[in-house]
Amino acid sequence: MYQIIFSLLMLSISLTSYAQINLPALSQAAEVSQKIGLTTVTLSYSRPNLRGREPFGEHGILVPGEKWRTGANATSKIVFSKEVEIHGKMVPKGTYALLTTPQEMAWTFHLYPYETGSYTQFLEREPLIEVRVSTQQLPYSVESLSLHF
Repeated sequence: MYQIIFSLLMLSISLTSYAQINLPALSQAAEVSQKIGLTTVTLSYSRPNLRGREPFGEHGILVPGEKWRTGANATSKIVFSKEVEIHGKMVPKGTYALLTTPQEMAWTFHLYPYETGSYTQFLEREPLIEVRVSTQQLPYSVESLSLHF
């Protein structure tokens, strides 16, 4: 009888300790923060990985010409500690959703006042600002999305 109780106790302990293992997410959370002049800019996003897929194409992770949440898992957000000027337009201090429209030759960045919820809520809205940036072909492959200032 004691052997059965001991076996059940050991099984429950091993199951409890197994349940506490935190495996890494497929798309790791990332945050980059930098002081630019007198303003602190903080960008929070998740880093999708190619994992053998192509960036564009039938089995790609991006659809050219469609707005994207600029990362994985949740809407990417950027926080400005003070008012900033972007592409000749003043943007008040605050928190903003960052979406992009990827193309092979250029990406368009869209900034919206941030709200919690899915990035899809921004798709039909007019962005506060849009900036188009040309792409560059790198001489090496990049596995994970990386955003920097």
